[in-house]
Amino acid sequence: TIACDVSKADQVQAMVASCRKAFGGRIDILHNNVGIAVAGGPVELDEAAWDRVSAVNIKSMFLTCKYVLPVMVAQAPNQHGLRGAIVNISSVAGIRWSGVSYLAYSTTKGAALPFTAGPWVRAARALSLTGKHRHLHARAYYSMHTLVEVVAVGPESFKLPAACEAAFAACRRVDTAMNFHDPSSDLSRLNRAGTRGDWMEVPPALFQVLADARRVYEASEGAFDPTVGASVLLFRKAREEGRWPDAAATESAAKGIGYSSVDLDASRRAVRFGRTGTLLDLSGIAKGFAVDQAARAMREAGAQGGIVNAGGDLFAFGPHAEELPPIAIEDPFEPGKMRESLAILEEGL
Repeated sequence: TIACDVSKADQVQAMVASCRKAFGGRIDILHNNVGIAVAGGPVELDEAAWDRVSAVNIKSMFLTCKYVLPVMVAQAPNQHGLRGAIVNISSVAGIRWSGVSYLAYSTTKGAALPFTAGPWVRAARALSLTGKHRHLHARAYYSMHTLVEVVAVGPESFKLPAACEAAFAACRRVDTAMNFHDPSSDLSRLNRAGTRGDWMEVPPALFQVLADARRVYEASEGAFDPTVGASVLLFRKAREEGRWPDAAATESAAKGIGYSSVDLDASRRAVRFGRTGTLLDLSGIAKGFAVDQAARAMREAGAQGGIVNAGGDLFAFGPHAEELPPIAIEDPFEPGKMRESLAILEEGL
């Protein structure tokens, strides 16, 4: 174990040197997860508290990246073809009100997002068609309960802001149609109709995602099942109340699970629930669909390359794939170890 004050440059440098000595000169993973919080707004907080939270929460990321990145760039690729991986932990408090007045914490955690996105933006420059006439435009939006980062590149700079806006509009349309927690969404209307056992015609995009979900459900032999909505609501309530749901409630919510009982009629784009208590939650697939739609919208708006990143659901398109950073897949059985690395050009993840 190596301890240091991550807000002090000399101590961070010494920590990096110690780690390299301990691990044969390499640093393969930098995981920035330090964070402190002090309650209060601009009136209640004193300057010393503000500076301390800022130093620990965001200056630490700057210092560790400053001294670790040169090491990673200089070292040889590992067995996955990567020179290293950096994970910077932010918080939902950085993008929305958390219910508690932690101004310094929320501000610094929000700052971690553009700090981390910067390397992606630089890497995305490789997607442009020419080095001499490349243009790039980047935007970040809040949609689908996550941060959506969009980078558009191409030779005509005036088209790129519109391409980013088109991507966001595509994500917003999917969110409006398939938001499980919005009672006005198409999915919520379907869930209400489904409890009566009625057939209901649904919009094309929603039916497409339901059909895609059926294919994933069958291919995974039921491991992926979007009919878990009742259980999702039950455990969400339990989390809010700070208690575990009782066995009877858990069993009752589970009675509606089973996507094989949901009927899909492609000729009418109609859906019917065959089991009482079924509620569809498409959170596990709708965001990926939204990213695909966003990339398509960017192309149609004039972007000739780009990246869409919606909380880890990714899509990249354009030339020069060899210059894009690969995506690392963590080993589920050995946290911190990379299992695979993938190129995502013209594909989604």
